[in-house]
Amino acid sequence: MINITISNPRNEMTFFPEEVISGEASWTARGEHKKAEIRLFWYTQGKGDMDVEIIDKMEITYPSLGKANFKFKLPNAPYSFSGKLISLIWAIELIFFPNKESFKVDFTMSPNGQEINLYSNNHLDSNNQLKK
Repeated sequence: MINITISNPRNEMTFFPEEVISGEASWTARGEHKKAEIRLFWYTQGKGDMDVEIIDKMEITYPSLGKANFKFKLPNAPYSFSGKLISLIWAIELIFFPNKESFKVDFTMSPNGQEINLYSNNHLDSNNQLKK
């Protein structure tokens, strides 16, 4: 079993740019894991090729212990969004090596606390700037 708990005082899975995201990953080891990583990253989903960018990571040198705390500072951008063809999604992932078994938790990161919906202009103010 693998579990990732993200701490958020608002009890939501939404975060703001440059906010610190922290929590705990716990697992019951299956097989021989030489190392593990907890990663902060974003990825795209939809038509075309999938893009992925790892923003930060921490290595777990003794994955047999079954628990690790993490803390990452979110960057200023890119924001979570959904459009007709593609979405950008933020996540925390725990991945084991060498077999690359993994578990991830998705979350939203934007200045207004909501995923930006590119289907409408409701995310823009009267000056065509992103609403905060």
